[in-house]
Amino acid sequence: MKTTLTQPSPALNTRVIATRLHQLKKTVHLTLSRRLGDTVPEVLLRRALNEAAEAAESTGFPLLVFPLLAEETVERVHQVVAEEETSLSPNEPASLAFCA
Repeated sequence: MKTTLTQPSPALNTRVIATRLHQLKKTVHLTLSRRLGDTVPEVLLRRALNEAAEAAESTGFPLLVFPLLAEETVERVHQVVAEEETSLSPNEPASLAFCA
């Protein structure tokens, strides 16, 4: 009796990976949100995670690479936000800080 192994279709693998990446993204988002608190605005956190997910998908190993890329990207955003907050004087409106 001869048995043949069939490979799952690439579309199925892509769907499974996309689903798992979405779940991983939610988990990483929750973890980083708890760690950072309110220091990074939610919209910037989401944007950073989307950027990291996009970069991870281009590697061919998104589930392996995403957590580290996400952490590094969010850390860069956190640093920029912290620098912006320290560069503003208490009496200066936030909108004028970007004009300098």
